[in-house]
Amino acid sequence: PRLYHGDHALPEQPVIRPLTEEIGRVVRGRATNPKWIAGVMRHGFRGAAEMAATVDYLAGYAATTHAVGDHHFDALFDAYLADERVTDFIAEANPAAFVAMLRRFEDCLARGLWSPRRNSTARRLAELSASAGSAIREDA
Repeated sequence: PRLYHGDHALPEQPVIRPLTEEIGRVVRGRATNPKWIAGVMRHGFRGAAEMAATVDYLAGYAATTHAVGDHHFDALFDAYLADERVTDFIAEANPAAFVAMLRRFEDCLARGLWSPRRNSTARRLAELSASAGSAIREDA
């Protein structure tokens, strides 16, 4: 079935879009937008949690609809985990959100919800997971 999203940001002018279009708008316009990322980074712990939640939401849509493409996951991965400045922020500001984000990306790979365009993506994810695991053990 075709899925739609109702945008009621302007109640007097609601806009109905295909869900695939809305997901693309959110990924490009908000979730991977450098200005949005810089803004949530100013919120420290909570900002890192918001980025992890964004990955969770995308994974949820991927698991329940056919509206999420590999390029959407690639874009989030590139914005959050391929950018060392953002990765370091998430890991330091909210280690639990960082681990949750890593696990969610790994789960999407394992379940076939995401097939990265670059071979190096899975390697980078494994490296980050290994370093996150050792950091968690050191804190315990």
